Amino acid sequence: MIPVAGSAKVGSVKEKPRARKVRTSCVEAPLLVLGVGNALLTDDAAGLVMLEELARDAGNDEEVEYLDGGTQGLALMGRLSGRKAVVLLDALSLGSAPGTLHVLRFPFLHPMPRATTAHEGSGAELLRFAALLGELPEQTWIIGIEAGSVQTGIGLSGAVIAGMPRAVTAARGLISNLKQEYCHVPGDPR
Repeated sequence: MIPVAGSAKVGSVKEKPRARKVRTSCVEAPLLVLGVGNALLTDDAAGLVMLEELARDAGNDEEVEYLDGGTQGLALMGRLSGRKAVVLLDALSLGSAPGTLHVLRFPFLHPMPRATTAHEGSGAELLRFAALLGELPEQTWIIGIEAGSVQTGIGLSGAVIAGMPRAVTAARGLISNLKQEYCHVPGDPR
């Protein structure tokens, strides 16, 4: 698990304290944007690629935590606890054309594929278990790209690369909307 952005800044002793805008944080915990996937399985890395682009553009946004969950599966359960919102970024296999954008809100209207072995864990499995344990955030979303190829190899397929800008744009819009709902500055009319 490697935090991509949003980690605490370490200041030097010589730094003068800066005036900080007083703000109420995102209720109890920042919004979580969680990328999952395996960078060694071609299109399965789509969630990680989305996360990297979103985190790079976000800079030091303290209202959102961007987290590379890799292939940790259920080990990420504790990262969902106490959140009001989570956006899971993942490669999906729902039977659409490769590169198709999927924006899904939990509970999902159609069945999500389940892990097929005890060693496999998908983002959907993580959300199912969190729901079962009462740890699922109030707003839970998946931004996914339909995978074309999930086999040993590095790099996304052409179809997934072509779908990436739409997915990143959809994720940015969703994150912005969730921030407006859960994060606010006193006196800010948002």
